[in-house]
Order: sequence, then structure tokens, then C-alpha cells
Amino acid sequence: MVALATSYVGAAISIVKGIVLVPMYLDAFGVDVYGAWLASANVVGLLAMFDVGISAVVAQRLATQWGAADRESFARTTAAAVPLVLVVFVAMAGVGVAVAARVPQWIQAPADSHAALSLTFAMTAVGAAGALALGNVLAVPSAWQRTEIAAAARLGGQIVDIVVIVVGLLSGLGVTALGLGSVASAVVGLGIALVWSVSAWRSLGLPFQWAPWGEVLAFVRLVLPNTVSRIALQIGANVEVAFVSALISPTAAAVYALTDRTLRVAMGFVTPIANSVMSALSHFHGEKGAAQMATPVRELLAIWAFVVSATIPVVIVINADFIGLWVGGDQFGGTLLNVLLGAAGMLGARELVSATVLTASGKIRESAFIATLEVGVRVPATFFALHAFGVLGMPIASGLVSVLFLVIYGYAINDSLGLRGSTALRLHASGATAALVGLGLAAAEAAWLPATHSWPAFLLKASLVGLLHLATASALQPTGRRAIWARLAARLPRRAAA
Repeated sequence: MVALATSYVGAAISIVKGIVLVPMYLDAFGVDVYGAWLASANVVGLLAMFDVGISAVVAQRLATQWGAADRESFARTTAAAVPLVLVVFVAMAGVGVAVAARVPQWIQAPADSHAALSLTFAMTAVGAAGALALGNVLAVPSAWQRTEIAAAARLGGQIVDIVVIVVGLLSGLGVTALGLGSVASAVVGLGIALVWSVSAWRSLGLPFQWAPWGEVLAFVRLVLPNTVSRIALQIGANVEVAFVSALISPTAAAVYALTDRTLRVAMGFVTPIANSVMSALSHFHGEKGAAQMATPVRELLAIWAFVVSATIPVVIVINADFIGLWVGGDQFGGTLLNVLLGAAGMLGARELVSATVLTASGKIRESAFIATLEVGVRVPATFFALHAFGVLGMPIASGLVSVLFLVIYGYAINDSLGLRGSTALRLHASGATAALVGLGLAAAEAAWLPATHSWPAFLLKASLVGLLHLATASALQPTGRRAIWARLAARLPRRAAA
């Protein structure tokens, strides 16, 4: 629960960078450069393919080994992963710096912004490499269930990022302030994680050792099945804005991204449900076995359904009003795009939960294969849908592909957990009613409710809509609501005693 709460605080901080500061960005370097920067950020995302699957394997293996009380294997796995993490960091940062000068041309950025965008891209690539290394380092304390270490490292880095960006913008650095913030965030986050994790390692009496090259190579062979899927996932996750920028224009990319931005922020309260439980589910798998995982998975899906039906529909309803007050109504992509993006986001979040469950149950190869196959379908589907339907094609393709692969993940999970018949059907269908009702209500409200033209009116509308959807989610998904409350209540006595 601490990991989930930390993710939510991090999502709230991300609102500052992704929404609150956007008017400052537009004032500092304009909508065309902002759109180009968003597209270049997608290219930075592609560099994460250098992870080659290490992160998922390290997190799952360490959590499973610690859950099984196998301290010797835990220490060996950590030692074998260290050189690979270092190689990935150097490779990702090096390639990012090497290609930085060409990126502005690839995304059709304004000519007078090329130098600044190149420098920003290079710094952001280094920062992203540091963030990837941070995720691998935090797999160790996460396996110990020491969530406070991950919380301090991630939140500390995010706060420093915001401070550096604001100071840089006020100092006239322009778009390069964003790259500087990325580097500062990685340095602070890694510093906190390394110092605290090493101290905790000593206190647990674990040995410091260098893994023989034979064990490093064995770990590489373990990672290889996940390599192609990681590369494919990074391509699939980072083509949308880049496609719009390259095939239409940076300005169109900015409008698309701004329409999607508040929904992405809302997704920041949904996707952590899957991300925060990877170590806990893997720990459970190591301790109890896959056959006993159905109960925590059922509870996980109930929590997902409650949160997604209480958040995404609200943002769909208020998105147009917010963007109009925030940066101007001409930056909103339209109600249909808005609703389709929300629906695609819901499906994508549910798919992430399925992938997490399959990986945590030890089916790393199967999860990697499905993810690779999906991207092989998603990228061409997105490309052709963009040509056929314009920007509306993006969420249409995304949603349809997610539905197809939710079915595939479902069959794989059934096989892994030993689920059959109506038991399996009830598990995978749980939460669908709450999500569909929330989406339907949101589409009607977005189309028919009157627009607001002042912040007080907007806040009143947002509050009323939020209460409506919270009540709807509570009524249709009481299991998820009770599960969240039970975890919060269970922590209160310990907090009070502390």
C-alpha cells in the first residue's frame, strides 16, 4: 500500500510538471517548440529499449528469491545484474548524446530551435538512462518490502526536477531547462537509492561480492527472452506523438498531446496499481506458489476497476473546460478524440495489470512473447489508422489492439494459475461493468454539460462530476472500495503507534 501511495504522490507531482507548468513552457518557447519537445521525448522513450528486459527480470527474480528466503541466490542475482545495469546506462546515455544533433530534423522542429532541442535531448537521454538505472537499483529494496527507500528516491528526484525546471525557466534557459531538470532528478534519485540500499544491505548481513562472469552470462541468457519484448514495447509506447509530428506537424502533435495530457495524468493514478504490486505478487508467488495467486489477483482487479471508474471518466468530462482555461480552447482536439483516448487508456491500464500478473507468476517468457507480438500488431495498426482517420486513428487502433491482447493474456493467465470455466470468466470480467458505465456516463456528460469559463465554475463542475463518479464506482465496485479502505485502515494503528 505504501508503494501505491508513493506512486500516487509521484503522480500528483507529475501534474505540476505535465500540467501546471505548461503555460510557462508555452510562454518561454512557444507551442511549436513545445510540440517538438514532446515528440523528441518520445524518441528518448525509444532509447529505453537498451534496458533489454533487465528491469522486469531483476524485479521478479529478486522478489521471488527473497519471498522464498533464498538469501544466497538473492545476493548472486544482485551481483550478476550490477555489470549489466552499468553497461545499459552507458549505452543508453552514449547513444542519446550521439544522435542528439539529428533529432530536431527527424521531428521537423522549427529551424531556430534545433540547437536548444539537441542539447535538451542529450541531457534528457542521460537523465532517462539514470532513471532506468534507478529502477533497477530499487528492485533490491522493493524485494525486501522496504518501500520507503523507493519512495524517498523517486519523490526526491521528482521534486528536484520541478525545482530545477522552474529556476531554469525563470533564468531564461528556455527548453534546455527541461533537460537540466532530468539530469538533476536522476542524480538525486540514484544518490538516495544507492546510499540507503547499501546501508540496508549491510544491516541485513548480506555479502558484498562480484559475480563470476559465468553467472553474469547465465543472467544474460535469462534476460534474453525478454530482450525483444522490451525493445518492441518501447517502440510501441513511444510512436504516437512522434508519428503525428512527423506525418502531420509539430503543432498537431502539441494539440494531440495536450488533449491527451490530463488523461495521462489521470492514468498516473491507475497504472501504479499494476506497477506497485509486481514485487509483492512475485514475493507471494515465491512463498505460496502460482496456484494460490487467484485471490490476490482478484483483489487487484477489483482495486483497478474502482480506481479507473472513479478517475478516467471525470477527466473525460472536464478535459475540454480545463484545456480551455489552461492554454486556450484551440489546443483541445475535440470531444470524440477525448472520449476515445479515455477508453483506450482504460483498456491499456487493464492490459498492464494482466501483463504484471503473468510476469509475477513466473511466466516471464510467455509475457515477453505476448508483448512482442502485440507491438508487432500495434505499430502498423497505429500507422495505418493515422492515415485513415487522422489523429482519431491513434486511440481507435490502441483500443482495438488492447482488446485483442487482453483475450490472449487472459488465456495465458488461466494456464498459469490453473483457472478454468466460469471461475476464469468471472475473474477476467470483474470490473468491466463499472468501467463501461463510467465511460458511458462520461461521454454523455462531455457532450451535453455546459462549458465553464472561469476557474471557480470549473472547480464546482469538477467537484460535482467527481462526486457522481465516485458514488457510481462505489456502488458498482464495492469490493475494490472495501479493499482500498481495508489497507488504509490496517496501517492506521501502526502509524499511530509510531
